Amino acid sequence: MGGEIVGEQYFLLGSSDVNGALQDIVDSEPDVILNTINGDTNVAFFQALREAGISAAEIPVVSFSIAEAELQYMDIEDVAGDYAAWNYFQSIETSANNRFVANYQARYGPDRMTGDPIEAGYNGVYLWADAAEEAGSVDRPLVAAAIADRTLSAPQGFVRVDSENQHLWKSVRIGQIDADGQFDIVWDPGTLILPRPFPKTRPQAEWEQFLQDLYDMWDGNWEN
Repeated sequence: MGGEIVGEQYFLLGSSDVNGALQDIVDSEPDVILNTINGDTNVAFFQALREAGISAAEIPVVSFSIAEAELQYMDIEDVAGDYAAWNYFQSIETSANNRFVANYQARYGPDRMTGDPIEAGYNGVYLWADAAEEAGSVDRPLVAAAIADRTLSAPQGFVRVDSENQHLWKSVRIGQIDADGQFDIVWDPGTLILPRPFPKTRPQAEWEQFLQDLYDMWDGNWEN
């Protein structure tokens, strides 16, 4: 789409040493930062950005692992104005989502936030239960056969299980972080996205070998 990658950095999970990446950002002056950091490293990363004088208005960050629950443990001034890409945000204004949020907070506390991972877990339970009921069994092959093409009116909207790979057709949205620790939805195409567990940048066999090589290199672990 006309974009150019001007730098790429990775951190060990949980590391707070972000200085090398920060210097690269200062030197390359990108238009946007695509952030795939997980866990506490996000705290160090956003603090370092602000200490370097890089604001959300100057170089916005689009994150893929920061949801409402994570924002509760971050200094909101460090992240307000930046963005995240998810399928679901608590701020979705529909009656189905309002019921979901109300039920969740009634069960777990009025200050608890929902988020994309929570909604995904909720959807998975109901999709599995519907398939198990139709199959008349909890036997895995029978449930797997029954779940193909199954649909659900979820808090995020309509979702459907792909019959070929059993991943979900889902919506995708981009939200901007506000001062209250919620997301203002700024982009929502209103269509479901085809799930592609093996992107076409390489054949499926090469993806599987790539993952196996990482697993072997990390001594039989799924993280470095």
